[in-house]
Amino acid sequence: MKTILVPVDFSDNSKNALDYAIPLAKKLNMKIILLHAFHPSMMEALKDSLKVINHEDIIGTPADMKQLLNNWKEAVSKSEPGLKCESIFLESNLTDELNDLIDDYAIDFIIMGTKGATGLKSVFIGSNALKIIDTAICPVMAIPTDFKFKEYTTIAFASDYHDSDKFSVQFIAEIAKPFNASLEVVHIANEDIKPRFEEDLLSNFMSGIKKEVRYEKMNFHLIEGEEDINTALNEFVSKNAVELLAVSTVDRLLHGPLFNRGVATNLAHHIQVPLLVFHAFDDGDIDLFD
Repeated sequence: MKTILVPVDFSDNSKNALDYAIPLAKKLNMKIILLHAFHPSMMEALKDSLKVINHEDIIGTPADMKQLLNNWKEAVSKSEPGLKCESIFLESNLTDELNDLIDDYAIDFIIMGTKGATGLKSVFIGSNALKIIDTAICPVMAIPTDFKFKEYTTIAFASDYHDSDKFSVQFIAEIAKPFNASLEVVHIANEDIKPRFEEDLLSNFMSGIKKEVRYEKMNFHLIEGEEDINTALNEFVSKNAVELLAVSTVDRLLHGPLFNRGVATNLAHHIQVPLLVFHAFDDGDIDLFD
């Protein structure tokens, strides 16, 4: 892994996300790219009407924003001389250009705040956070408001046995290794499946993952909580002192098989630790672990 993308709107929350990204990038020996997307105009819902609001009326002109972005980049470089930091100023909608940027700059994952600036500015990170989680072709790490970086000791991964989970687990293991953190793989039991079948599924999944991912500090858990995923995951996070929760879902807005029982986007809003979201896919009739 080489590059982290950090979208910023110059709010306290995006600064907090950057403050989180810096020590993580140093530990993983990665480069940071700061990104600001300048909207020529935007639609803001005001009661029952829609009003076009110019971006520059809210936070400044393009020249102002370019200078501010450069100031942030130079501040990072000055405070962390050994950390490579670049910046991109984008004059268009962020989500429209995001995947091209991910390809062009070989972005490994994105770190961003779950909320943006207050008031009208919230549209830039507040509404885009979930759009980015939904559309980005790379993993996205959402940092809760005011959450400060902590050296990882425990990382959890909530899986629903997707074929692609071997890649997600390998990705997480690469993050965990420099910290010597434990990787706790969690599956939430489905009440429609008999317990012994759930245990067999977990055993098969565990065997397949261990063939593909070489990481000694990896454990597997089957937990109850199918009726309230939020509560079950939050309790697991709290009980096991988890510093990072990762999820793998077909629908990036968290409506996949694991997340189609009333969770939706609430997990991204209510989880108390950073949330790392992966695209998931299945190979159909192909047995991943053959």
